[in-house]
Amino acid sequence: MADAAVGARALTVALPPAGADLWADLVTARRRARGALRGDHPHELGFLEAFARVVGDDVTVVADMCIPGYWLAAMHQPAGPRRFQYPMGWGHAGLRVPCGARRGGGRPGAQRLRRRRLPLRLRRAGDAKQDGLPLTALVVDDGGYGMLRFDQRHSGAETYGVDLDTPDFVRLADAFGIRATAVEGLGDDFGKALASHLADPEPTLLVARAALAPPPTTSPLWYRQGPPAWADPLAGLG
Repeated sequence: MADAAVGARALTVALPPAGADLWADLVTARRRARGALRGDHPHELGFLEAFARVVGDDVTVVADMCIPGYWLAAMHQPAGPRRFQYPMGWGHAGLRVPCGARRGGGRPGAQRLRRRRLPLRLRRAGDAKQDGLPLTALVVDDGGYGMLRFDQRHSGAETYGVDLDTPDFVRLADAFGIRATAVEGLGDDFGKALASHLADPEPTLLVARAALAPPPTTSPLWYRQGPPAWADPLAGLG
């Protein structure tokens, strides 16, 4: 944050002169960023790598507002334009089902990948089965509201209202006649299961039971000096 005039003058001084070579080695920058993150986020980087290994160039990924979606938005490299869709900004939970159904309709054999930690919308699940849409739904089940849970812990507060009794997603999918499987974690078993689901021309559901920490691009991690003043709702009232 800066005063606009002060910030503009600082940028003028800091930026290279006109005509200077502004080329950036993005491949090297990306590799360094991943290396810096690996120490603090080995499981999250493992998820990204397993995901990238099995998601082919013909797959369109639609991520929802969830921690795995934040990681994909920050570091996934889509194969081309419109191969990754993501709702920028807060409050757009639920995008992946209607958007994926629309993208999948009328395109036999074109695999679609959806991912979210929250339950599938049942009406859309039935639509996918009835219309034979080539959708693969990926639910990363962390047992509740993972982002809110992290936010509360980061602020130093005791968690509340974030650990939920989630349904049995596999049995829900079975009720619609949709093939569904579940794996623990996001390692090798996850990668093999995801590859199997993507190869299936019918709609399927894969549940991965795992909890991920959010990437440094999410808002609670902007506060590098500790929790913000508003983290304690009772501050200033005594």
